[in-house]
Amino acid sequence: MNYNLFKMELYRYKNSMLIWLILICGLIILDMALYEIFLKEGMLKNLEPLLNQPFLAPMMKGFGMEIEKLSNILGFYVIRNTPLILLLTGMFSILTAVSLFANEEFEKTAEFLYTRPMTRTEIFGAKVLACMTLIFIINSVAVLTGFVSLEIFKTEDYEKAPFFIHSIYGFLTSLTFASIGLVISAVAKRGRGLFALSVAIVMGTYFLDLISKVSESTAYIGFISPFHYVDNDILVPDYTLNMLYTGTFVATILILTLFSYLYFLKKDILN
Repeated sequence: MNYNLFKMELYRYKNSMLIWLILICGLIILDMALYEIFLKEGMLKNLEPLLNQPFLAPMMKGFGMEIEKLSNILGFYVIRNTPLILLLTGMFSILTAVSLFANEEFEKTAEFLYTRPMTRTEIFGAKVLACMTLIFIINSVAVLTGFVSLEIFKTEDYEKAPFFIHSIYGFLTSLTFASIGLVISAVAKRGRGLFALSVAIVMGTYFLDLISKVSESTAYIGFISPFHYVDNDILVPDYTLNMLYTGTFVATILILTLFSYLYFLKKDILN
């Protein structure tokens, strides 16, 4: 790995990361500030008849919209904030990964970079490590913001360990979208039109996960979405990582990253 290239990549994306961080953290704080209002204004009681309707109850339960969860600050956080955090960090991750190599080709700087005294393995390693570092930072700050918000706006004590365990899913989801972005970046020619494609992948897989939760007949659709493998049952006793879901994340990340690396080694950047 080339350390200078690693630092250059971090510097290149620092402003983008700060913008995404401000957006994510601001929305977390704003949303958690509504928790106390949500309880005091009786909004929970107004929702109860709606959530208990025979037609809507199974669907709402699939989405995690249950009175027991909404009345608990940790459950409220997962229902209200987790989808938002996963979407935004997922978009940041895939857009950053896509631009790692595609921008070099689109801006026609790849020819210069790849003729430097560095192997393609060094270039790939430095860029990917920079991307992973940025993803780790943005997820860590989001988790810290979420924890501080929970401490500020809580009305009673809650289990802290499940919160941090659940946060691991967010990091794995971000890495999964980053690995998808690496494949796109490695395969794409000259990097045109990749921004819209990347956003569509994140939003598309999110809606596929929502559709899979509507009924049992559509449940199979969710298996192709990274969001499906995030265990949101955070209030169950002895909540811990689902090893099957975690293994699926890790295997997907490793396979896609390896494919990107092997493709990148043989890619002809001039065509």
